[in-house]
Amino acid sequence: MRHQFRRGAADPVKLEAFIQSSFENAGPKSAWIDEMEGVRVELAHFLNADPSEIAFTKNTSEAMNIAANALPLNAGDEVLMLEGDDHVRQGGVN
Repeated sequence: MRHQFRRGAADPVKLEAFIQSSFENAGPKSAWIDEMEGVRVELAHFLNADPSEIAFTKNTSEAMNIAANALPLNAGDEVLMLEGDDHVRQGGVN
């Protein structure tokens, strides 16, 4: 399946069928995983990246927390943040 990475490109009929299958089959997890992996490959190609470099997360907060926890920070390191950035992450930075 070829995916279109632009706003409004989702096929409403396919989307509805996909959602309906989740109700009828208690979630076709294998179909979702296959679809997700296909998107990962195409997105990697679009970004000129390797599929192993593409990660899907639940939301932006989860993604930012994963990235922040991967940084090798030590006591005394300075971290610059945007004003109004996620208050949860700001609370953990002293």
